[in-house]
Amino acid sequence: MGKTTLLRIAASVWGEEKYLKTWRTTSNGLEITCAKRSGTLLILDEAEEAAAETVAASLYMIANGRGKQRMQKDITERPAFNWRLCALSSGERTLEEQIESGRNNGKYKVGQEMRMVPLDPTHCAHGVFDELHGYASGAEFSRLVSRQSAQLYGNAGIQFIERLIAQGMEALPARLDNEQTLLSSGLNPSAQEGRVARNLAAVALAGELATEYGVFPFQPGTVRAAVRKIFEGYLPARSTGAAKNNEHNNIIDDIRDFLDTHGPARFAPLLSGFAADKLHQPRPVANLAGYWEVKDGKKHFLLTSAGLKEAGKGRITKRVVRALDEQKAFSDKGSGGETPKSRRTGYGTEQKKLYHIDYEKL
Repeated sequence: MGKTTLLRIAASVWGEEKYLKTWRTTSNGLEITCAKRSGTLLILDEAEEAAAETVAASLYMIANGRGKQRMQKDITERPAFNWRLCALSSGERTLEEQIESGRNNGKYKVGQEMRMVPLDPTHCAHGVFDELHGYASGAEFSRLVSRQSAQLYGNAGIQFIERLIAQGMEALPARLDNEQTLLSSGLNPSAQEGRVARNLAAVALAGELATEYGVFPFQPGTVRAAVRKIFEGYLPARSTGAAKNNEHNNIIDDIRDFLDTHGPARFAPLLSGFAADKLHQPRPVANLAGYWEVKDGKKHFLLTSAGLKEAGKGRITKRVVRALDEQKAFSDKGSGGETPKSRRTGYGTEQKKLYHIDYEKL
């Protein structure tokens, strides 16, 4: 789709191709890299190469601009690394999926999202590209710009800083406020989304200034429009009303295939009345994934938490639940905002929390 190509282009603003780093590093090594990149750009490719726990901790460290406090051999305090930079990261999975897939069952926090905002630039006409400039395919154009980024680099960032200092920075706060107003116009972002808008407004302002300075050969408003498009894509991706995409369709397909394959063997019928008597119970189901019942002439599956996780092929439960919500596939939900609903199954007296799915909605 071109994500790594975008990172190579971004790296060329400041330096050669090796300026692009990967997540495959220690936390100590990442601290040193951040300190060296202070005032410029940190680029980390392939988040899958790092442990989930490393990624979770690093998000705070990178954004907060300060490394660990350490002691020297003489037990005096050693100055901590400090930095201030912009950071870009890429991966095949979102950072939410990366963090929650760890061995320690980490939870993705709002603070982490605010520090490393999840953006998807791949919904253009040709992956990450809107225009191929006469080339036959996105792949061909990607190879061209990757090759050029490896040959021509390290000038734009320096020219930009020189012009920024020469022009003075007194007017920048007011211009940043204006960029945020333009970026948010008509979108009504929440407080948290407004924080994201503020950071993206800084990106828009930098791009428009670079155009004014002649560093970028763009028409005025080009960067502003691109950032607005990215922000508009970020907002629906956070809501349960998001437009269906390939990931959504894959999840629904996987759930349906799981029920088709394992329905007869791994789902037990819900029991009621005399059938709940131990003498009349059917034989136990091996490797139980849930229960089924017929209601209003339609078959419903009631999945256990483990069953839903397996049906979703190991995806985080929150993402699977969101897809089923978008599909309007839940026939019933629990109280207090919970998705699973407690039911008596007839196999014993205790209630179980189950995900109620209307098969026809899949």
